[in-house]
Amino acid sequence: MRLLQLGAAGELVLTKDMTRDIPPYAILSHTWGSDDEEVKLQDLNIASQVGSEAKWMQTSGYQKILFCGQQAKQDGIEKAGGFAGDGRCKSFLHQSVEFFSAEGQCLGDKKSLVRLVHSITGIRPDALEGHPMCEFDTLERMSWLAKRQTMREEDLAYCMLGIFGVQMPLLYGEGGDRAQVRLRETIAKWLGEPRSGLPLPVRHSAVPPDPHFIVPFGRNADFVGRRDLVEQLVEQVRPSANEDACQNTVVKGLGGVGKTQLALEVAYRTRKEHPACSIFWVSAVSAATFENTYRDIGNALELPGLDNDKADVKGLVKAALEKYPGSWLLIIDNANDVDLLFGDGGVDLRGCLPSNRYGSVFLTTRFH
Repeated sequence: MRLLQLGAAGELVLTKDMTRDIPPYAILSHTWGSDDEEVKLQDLNIASQVGSEAKWMQTSGYQKILFCGQQAKQDGIEKAGGFAGDGRCKSFLHQSVEFFSAEGQCLGDKKSLVRLVHSITGIRPDALEGHPMCEFDTLERMSWLAKRQTMREEDLAYCMLGIFGVQMPLLYGEGGDRAQVRLRETIAKWLGEPRSGLPLPVRHSAVPPDPHFIVPFGRNADFVGRRDLVEQLVEQVRPSANEDACQNTVVKGLGGVGKTQLALEVAYRTRKEHPACSIFWVSAVSAATFENTYRDIGNALELPGLDNDKADVKGLVKAALEKYPGSWLLIIDNANDVDLLFGDGGVDLRGCLPSNRYGSVFLTTRFH
């Protein structure tokens, strides 16, 4: 890493390439402008070179910095391209970070703004706070690419090398697809994971802009107790809990014991802890509610053909979730009527449940 510093005569010079004993330094976030407006070294003509501070303030470099400061104040931290860029931020903030407005007012630090950074990047707060990468499985780390933007298509793969702690040559010009394949092979080689079980880095064209949250009820603020059970279920229903196939979880119990409220709490907790995961809710009280909630999912996914009176809504949604580019949790609530779910003329539950390595099905029922 090289840093800019002032020389003895007041000139801007680059330090030597530093690998250790790095001194304290500051980073100017200059990514609010368009790409051709980024400040470059040649823009920074200091006062000794132009004759006066007043003239220096008219140079292109100074004006670009001034614009970025003003734009940052207007847009807010959530507009900063550095949180999405691959090489500018790496999505992980330095251990000590403070954010300031253009007027020098402190907006907050890394700890106080971690939730905001999490909402911008989709990366869990504990990852942003420095928890070891080994605590996050391959699927989750790959999901962090959902909001990542890169100037070169190959960088969508290259920017994950540090996150996985692996190395491979950077071959610009090989193309994004080839770079992703090499990343997959490298992770398998270094980490010893089966190559067939590793997901490819997702490309922006295949990733929805925001995860879906199709849940018909608000969170119950009065939900208390069952903390251990909720923690266990949140861990068990996450899509990556089963590394070989679609995760399936069933909660059974007599009517009135609170299975729906439990599933609802799990849905909201999962959204909080796995923000990149889409969550869908299906009511299995009757054939009509089952069909209608599947149709709601299809509409959210913008599936073609749903308006056709003869459309197989459940089949279309099943096929879509099996090809869905991100992780998802499908909650089937009140699956209590055996004839409805498995009898002739029913909804055929087994035939309409999707199976996806990156999916999870959570079912509540009175029966096993």
